[in-house]
Amino acid sequence: MTKKLFSILTGLMLMLFVPAVQGQLLVEDFDYGAGSLLTANGWAAHSGAGTQAIDITTGLSFAGYKGSDVGGAANLDNNGEDVNRTFTAQTSGTLYVSTIVKIDASGGGGYFLHLGLSPWSTTFFSRIYVNATGDGVGISTSSTAPASFTTITPGVPFLLVMKLDFATKKTNLYVLSAFATSEPGSPSAQIDETYTTIGGIGLRQYNSGQRIIVDGIRVGTTWAEAVAPAGVVTKVSTPNFSPGGGSVTGPVQVAITSATDGATIYYTLDGSEPNNTKTQYTSPINITTTTTIKAVAYKSGLDASNVASATYTFPTSVANIAALRANTSGLFKLTGEAVLTLKTADRNAKYIQDATGGILIDDASGLITTNYNIGDGITGITGTLGVFSGMLQFTPVANPGAATSTANTITPRSVALSEIVNYPGQLVIVSGVTIDGEGTFAARTNYNLNGGSNPILRTAYNDLPYINTGIPQGPQDITGVVLIFNETAQLVPRTAADFTPTVITAPTLIISEVMPLFGAMVGQTVKDTIKVDAFNLTGNVTISLSGTGASSFNVNPASLSPVSGALTKAEVEIVYQPASAGDHTATLTFSSPGAANVIKTLNGRAFAMAGDGTLNNPFTVSDVIALANSLGTAQKYWVKGFVVGSANNGSNGVLTTVATSAPFANTSLAIATTASETNLSLMVPVQLPVGEVRTALNLLDNPVNQGKEVKVFGTLEAYFTAPGVRNVTEYSILTSLPSVNADNYRIMTRDGQLLISASEAAAVQVFNAIGQMIYNGRLAVGQNAVQLNTSGMVIVKIDAAVQKVVM
Repeated sequence: MTKKLFSILTGLMLMLFVPAVQGQLLVEDFDYGAGSLLTANGWAAHSGAGTQAIDITTGLSFAGYKGSDVGGAANLDNNGEDVNRTFTAQTSGTLYVSTIVKIDASGGGGYFLHLGLSPWSTTFFSRIYVNATGDGVGISTSSTAPASFTTITPGVPFLLVMKLDFATKKTNLYVLSAFATSEPGSPSAQIDETYTTIGGIGLRQYNSGQRIIVDGIRVGTTWAEAVAPAGVVTKVSTPNFSPGGGSVTGPVQVAITSATDGATIYYTLDGSEPNNTKTQYTSPINITTTTTIKAVAYKSGLDASNVASATYTFPTSVANIAALRANTSGLFKLTGEAVLTLKTADRNAKYIQDATGGILIDDASGLITTNYNIGDGITGITGTLGVFSGMLQFTPVANPGAATSTANTITPRSVALSEIVNYPGQLVIVSGVTIDGEGTFAARTNYNLNGGSNPILRTAYNDLPYINTGIPQGPQDITGVVLIFNETAQLVPRTAADFTPTVITAPTLIISEVMPLFGAMVGQTVKDTIKVDAFNLTGNVTISLSGTGASSFNVNPASLSPVSGALTKAEVEIVYQPASAGDHTATLTFSSPGAANVIKTLNGRAFAMAGDGTLNNPFTVSDVIALANSLGTAQKYWVKGFVVGSANNGSNGVLTTVATSAPFANTSLAIATTASETNLSLMVPVQLPVGEVRTALNLLDNPVNQGKEVKVFGTLEAYFTAPGVRNVTEYSILTSLPSVNADNYRIMTRDGQLLISASEAAAVQVFNAIGQMIYNGRLAVGQNAVQLNTSGMVIVKIDAAVQKVVM
């Protein structure tokens, strides 16, 4: 009898004594193609969708566990997309969740796995943390890390098991280095929680330096269901690399092991598939350049293991910041010296620059431990590039060491205010700029400059030393670093010394910016007020209009009289009152003897709309899209449309992601002219602020609102870059969904089942009495049985019609 046959027979005999696993709620072995995305295989992104998406890597081994050596594994190796997968919600008894985990690097520590609701929401439970040193895991109820951790060995897979008891609201954490067929007598850790229902599991990426692999997820109501035994062993365990693949900054010694005793490992370094004719592994491999190691393990009497693969990526060297900024992603080493211009404790952010450009260093994990001073030179900083809200950022992966020079002189680049957007990350100075606002500076606040909202001054960090000091009045020369947020350029002064009054000796006019576009319905009026500062004048200021569209505008007053040759924030009102639809352009000129004329262009756009934005005649979705955010934010309008989903993202003026089925977001809606609209460019996003409006309208808690016509009262401004409705304070639900057609769909209940006889195929969703979705599927023609673990009243939604049913 061969060893392999003996092993099979022995396994079959053992299986007679292993209880059957019947009630597993979720089995996820990540058995998908290497490099494929979790979101393409049943998982949903709930944060950072598409950014550094979680993909599939080589699976993990854990001897004795059913999820060992099956398929691939989830690779959590960056700061970006977080995903979730839901299962049938549990409200009583016990819930067990198990998974194999390997931690090669902690990225400064954080939680990487958590539980949630079904449908998924922003309420999380049972957060699993890794400590800052990567050699311990723990559990917490919140975003605050636990006080203690259970020791693990970095680079070695372990089994993590959670037990949730709905009666006691206690969650046990078990951290196992060897398989356990029964629940241990005492847990590794225990916490008190407040859950009443659990129906999903989430995977989280929190730092570009993390290297965490998750595999073999099992969810059940008993230890045997979740911690299922492997049964027959016919294959050698997949090789494990230590340290695991990822970004490295210098030579690394890679050890390869297999959990199968006596296995022989063979490997390749050229990307080819390994077999037992390749190089045999005998000692750690020295890796000095970007390399992919592939390995396979053999043992007589067993099938060869799965092939394991790991890539060790070394940084690309760049000589200066301009060369660095030529990229938007990847691992790089800046070999030249850059000088520190600003540092803050907020996310340990730093701004550095050289003769070619500047860049923001985002060091949320605090990997740079050297205490640099402003003016210090830093050489050899290594990190990953990424774009966040329009700003290119450099995230370090290691501490670059001591400063290579000190007390360097930093000369800010002198630029026009309108040009600062071209110098992201750099230190610049703008002259003759007025700051809107009085009193003192507040942290993390925007201040318009010269009356305009882009560029702005931004007190971006809590520890800027001029916070709570007076806002300088009158024209200023302002020095600061340039930060980009979406499409807005932000000037961030560093200290009070970055503000100096502008010295003006000649007759000078300084005029604040005008509204970029005056938008109004024909016959309506839109107003804007601009401010005039003047110095050393010898006569009055004359304000005149000219151009083909001048008749659509008025200014008041048409003349200003200086006092002692000066004006301070004198106000001029511009009125746009179009008599006809179309675009209107006029030139507004400010003049005074001896001073250079200041010329502003006025742009107006008049519309003939289906509605007028009043309660009785609200704007339509088509009206909002046509208005294109042109009415300003000073006034609110009524808008009506049908709820088609929740808006999640947008780009270049249109929505790009709308959830038209669960899971929904609770912060927004997408509305359209019809309930069946699928064209994203014909949808308008609606912001749902915290409070009564969100409570009543959001689809996460009120999925039955989908398909209803609503009216909302808010400002018409960009949301997810698309024409949208924000700051909603009032609402009205205009229509309810029709009842299910009883001729096409007959609904009955029996023994906890929902029985639906359908004459047409259709989508079906079931909601409990508080609006939570408890079933989502499709009806086939004929008899359909839906098993529901609930009682009382439920709402059955078939396509766009509903019916209440008592279970």
